Amino acid sequence: MQKSTLFATLFMCLAFAATAAHADVELEKAQVIDSCERNMLVNADYDCACFGELFPALRAQFPEKTVNTLSSELVLQHGEACFDPAGSAAHITKRCQDTYPATAGPTGRDPKGMGVEPYCQCVGEKTAAAGPYPKTGLLSQARTAAFLACDALSSYP
Repeated sequence: MQKSTLFATLFMCLAFAATAAHADVELEKAQVIDSCERNMLVNADYDCACFGELFPALRAQFPEKTVNTLSSELVLQHGEACFDPAGSAAHITKRCQDTYPATAGPTGRDPKGMGVEPYCQCVGEKTAAAGPYPKTGLLSQARTAAFLACDALSSYP
């Protein structure tokens, strides 16, 4: 076999391997986005497409790690870049409204009696302002602090 033929064959093999590796990363990227979109604890607070955009660089840095491990690392290590404050506030506001619809008034979650909807919007906005919170405990702390802050207001924003 001539050297030029050998080099051409070697180049084609390397090009095919690089194309296959790129296709694998694109497939894994789609898996990361899909997994995020199906996880209501993540998709409410984070932009899943953003995690998808960050994935290839993380994959290149850690080729030995599984997609699931890298997905978790995206949230824990890069969550700030993909945090969605508006989405988070809307999600927390809705959870508050679903949890406390009948508890308005001085003895309920709306201690000033100004309405559960504005109270919950206050809680959602203040909780989201404390984000991102990649660990559930941090979210609970932020939500508790938001409840206390909104409880103390004379009117809701």
